[in-house]
Amino acid sequence: MGIAGCVLAGGKNHRMNGEKKVSLTWKGKPFLNHIMTAMESLEQVYLSVEAEEPYGQIAVPLIVDKYPETGPIGGIRSGLEICGEDALLVLPCDTPGITGKTVELLLDKYEKTGKAVVAAATGRLHPLTAVYTRDNLKEIDRMMAVKNYRMKALLEHIEYEKVNIANAEELTNINNYNQYIRFIWDR
Repeated sequence: MGIAGCVLAGGKNHRMNGEKKVSLTWKGKPFLNHIMTAMESLEQVYLSVEAEEPYGQIAVPLIVDKYPETGPIGGIRSGLEICGEDALLVLPCDTPGITGKTVELLLDKYEKTGKAVVAAATGRLHPLTAVYTRDNLKEIDRMMAVKNYRMKALLEHIEYEKVNIANAEELTNINNYNQYIRFIWDR
């Protein structure tokens, strides 16, 4: 059961004044570096993007979204289609606090069950911190055909395991510039 990693970075970044989240810094390093460190146990990690530019200088293989304007589900679909592995561990590009321990919990559950795996914390599912499998492609395609791009809706139609993450702060994502400023000052 081969698995690759995929950092989801295909958003438009409107709420970040157009600045790409993968390039935002925390503790002197870009967000992408923190996330790549958490995924270092994986042999192959991709960066899912909306277009090749402005990511050409990043030394991570790019997966250009084949399904624009569909949100994360399109990036996940593109990743599963392009990668040669059976599954994809996806992490959003705006969660620099994620740790290798959390990644290992998700990978371990996938290796034991062969099913999709979704992180959860404080009673909330985090469908962008998850493992999706090739078996999920049929449902993803069905949803995309009817223009339903909501990740939580996908979870209503696939079989998955849940992994509770003790430190919910690891899953904190940065949605706008004010949250970014608070995040870097609070930590």
